[in-house]
Amino acid sequence: MEKRGALELSVNTIIIVVLGVTILIVGLAFIDTIKEKLLGTSDKVFGEIEGKFEEFNAQQLLTLKPDTLTIKTGSTEQIKVIIANIDDNDYGSVIAATESLTADVKCFFAATNSLKSRSYDIPSGKQVSIDLRVQALGNAKLGDKTCNVVISGSGISEPDTEASLAIDVVK
Repeated sequence: MEKRGALELSVNTIIIVVLGVTILIVGLAFIDTIKEKLLGTSDKVFGEIEGKFEEFNAQQLLTLKPDTLTIKTGSTEQIKVIIANIDDNDYGSVIAATESLTADVKCFFAATNSLKSRSYDIPSGKQVSIDLRVQALGNAKLGDKTCNVVISGSGISEPDTEASLAIDVVK
């Protein structure tokens, strides 16, 4: 009878070890999934925060934040167009205009829902931030696209009044 008890004890031990290892594996997989989600979210948040800091300290007339964008077909993303007056004189009636170089990706200003922004007067040392929406149509071809932004207005002496947004359309 002692041998039978020892056999039952070893079977119970094996079952407990198997259950323990299974729970350990499931727990590690769960922790790994959470870690991946947190790291992905934190990278996105830190990127947005970095963009906000750079937005406050624009060092050139026209800045796109971000200046590259990855977008899925059938979706819409938003970026910032920052117009900074770094001259000594004031800018008047400043308008930003955009053009998409392909028909399957549309770029338009959120406030006007058109290819042209509102008109802005920008005093010396100040800046304006405008929301630009980028929409990849459902039938958009995958690959690299470009959206150009051009600004015009009175008092602008800076020669570089154009910037391009590099767009990567993915599935």
